[in-house]
Amino acid sequence: MIINNENTENPIFERIKLVIEKYCTSDAEFARMIDVPRSSLSTMFNKSKTVSFPILDKILSVFTDVSADWLLRGIGDMELSTSTKITDANEYLVKRFEEVINELRDIKDELKEKEELINKQKDEIEMLKGKPIYKIEKKDDDVSCVAERTSELEKNNNN
Repeated sequence: MIINNENTENPIFERIKLVIEKYCTSDAEFARMIDVPRSSLSTMFNKSKTVSFPILDKILSVFTDVSADWLLRGIGDMELSTSTKITDANEYLVKRFEEVINELRDIKDELKEKEELINKQKDEIEMLKGKPIYKIEKKDDDVSCVAERTSELEKNNNN
């Protein structure tokens, strides 16, 4: 066992021992599940008086049924109740729903802006149809404007 019986100064070690007994078949499996070398856990649990936050975070991330209040402070039951799980899930879903609604509003606003731009460009195209395109020519030192239609524009106007 990773945790020896000598380390009773901090009751959190006993609670972690209960998690290992309930959810794992061995210390090695526990270490593998929380992705921490077994030797590191053994050293920390047998020689340290505290458990590091990253270890606690990994335990709670892997064992999602374990109550953080119980593990950290010894308050309540080891496992979250079904109603707590549902409440947590509902809170997550409500938050995510609100995020999606806001994203959709942003997309709607962007689409409206793009539609307005497209309509403005369509109006400009209609206004430009039939107007000659001017080409600036420089002959010697004299600059003059010459109205000239390209054959491509004339084809488009005839259609």
